[in-house]
Amino acid sequence: MFSTPVICSLLLICSLYTTAAMGNAGCSQVCTREYEPVCGTLKSGDKLMHCSFPNKCLLNVRKCKHHEDWSMKPGVCFKDTKNCRTILTD
Repeated sequence: MFSTPVICSLLLICSLYTTAAMGNAGCSQVCTREYEPVCGTLKSGDKLMHCSFPNKCLLNVRKCKHHEDWSMKPGVCFKDTKNCRTILTD
């Protein structure tokens, strides 16, 4: 039959393949509807984008799905960037 190291290797390969195939599916997309706004800031080239997110969870979903490096602080942003509406619905 198969030895333990062979079986473990096959399980490892299968789990790695499944993780790679999931891609963005590994990002949590379940957030509560609580309104605890955060201001997200993203540096894009030499520009800064500021977007108010309804809560921290939604900002983290955006970060994960789009592999973006948003920083956050509590509360709404002083002024949102023009394309925030698109960012929040994407």
